Amino acid sequence: MLNAETQLTTYGYLKTENVRKNERSLLSADMLLFVLLWPLIILPKELQFIMLFTVAVFLLKKYKVRLDLLSFFLFGYIMLYTFSILINLAIRTPEVIRIVAAFNSLSIWVLAVLFYLIFKTVKLDLKKFVKIGFVNYSILICLWVVSVLVHSITSISEVSLLTRTLYYNETFNQQVVTRFVGFLDYSNLIVLFCLFFYPLYFLHIRHFKYKIVQVLFLVIGILPLISSYSRSGYLVFGAALAIAAFYYIYQSTNRNVFYFFSFLSLAVLIAVFFITNVHFVLFEKVEELMTARQGSNDSREIILAESINVTTRQSPIVGMGIKDYSSAGYPLGSHSTILGFFYKTGIFGLLIGTWIFIYINFKILFSKRSLERKFLSVFLFLMPFIFFVEDVDGANWLICMYFIFVAILLNDKNWTSIKKSMPLQ
Repeated sequence: MLNAETQLTTYGYLKTENVRKNERSLLSADMLLFVLLWPLIILPKELQFIMLFTVAVFLLKKYKVRLDLLSFFLFGYIMLYTFSILINLAIRTPEVIRIVAAFNSLSIWVLAVLFYLIFKTVKLDLKKFVKIGFVNYSILICLWVVSVLVHSITSISEVSLLTRTLYYNETFNQQVVTRFVGFLDYSNLIVLFCLFFYPLYFLHIRHFKYKIVQVLFLVIGILPLISSYSRSGYLVFGAALAIAAFYYIYQSTNRNVFYFFSFLSLAVLIAVFFITNVHFVLFEKVEELMTARQGSNDSREIILAESINVTTRQSPIVGMGIKDYSSAGYPLGSHSTILGFFYKTGIFGLLIGTWIFIYINFKILFSKRSLERKFLSVFLFLMPFIFFVEDVDGANWLICMYFIFVAILLNDKNWTSIKKSMPLQ
């Protein structure tokens, strides 16, 4: 028989091994949503919800969640949204399909908050997180390559698989262009996907051996977004890319050299601006970009005007809760998260919803910095500007990913050992 000391040693060893196995299984659970991201994206909205709900329940069994100030704001908005739906059900009779859509929207907000609370407590393996992000972004690039090849070889104007579209032809700035969708719900989601995963794509690529290969991959990575023909995406992603590149150069070069070339570049730009007519050309290009899809502009103007008019006239305090259709054929309160806040939950919801994004960006702005965290911060900080013209809950995976990335970014535990696991080159 084993003596007491040997038994304790054996017990301690087995316990340590069990802990390690649990940690490995927990790690797999943490990454499950990212590993299954593309199957999730391609699924219909209803099945997306079931899959997200299943993963959330699985994670809640493994982790305890603790409320924070942001979650109180989020649950406050959810309670107001619930009240608005119920009171509008009592006083008017919307179409059944719109009622179902409202409860789906409400439910996905709840799931998104739960994911935020879960990932706010979990310490991720960031090296693995970045690698999975690279793989997911590479899949998007592969789909883009397939769309280019198919369109070039066959000249087919639209390719769809079941209910998902790979690409389609559309008029942009009075020219027929091929708009890449990549099997997402609609093409503007390409921009939001890029804002999430391009920083991770870059963080993985920068460890490649050859600089020319790094540059090649980075340029190729922008092409799917360019092919989305999203005007807001061009502006926001372009701004994020410029700020991130500026910070990377600042961190990677000698400070004196950086300041010298920065002031020199600024002086040249100012001189060009005043000597040439480049500013008129820029204004023309921006105006051209803004009017490139006039049909979309007209539809958005109709939705905006009718949504504000209906809400102001019928229920300005708590909103309409359930989206009816506009005369343009799209749901009222859609195509803008800010407009949706007002239409669905009135003035109170608009105030709470807007404050949620302000609070998140405030926290991001003042979070402790590392190069990796800074890169992700820039893209996530600018994302709410897209929400002026897009719905944060336009796709079930989108709102969940947004709050998951916010949680990962704000969780200091993820970034304490980042330099050891992912050293700078």
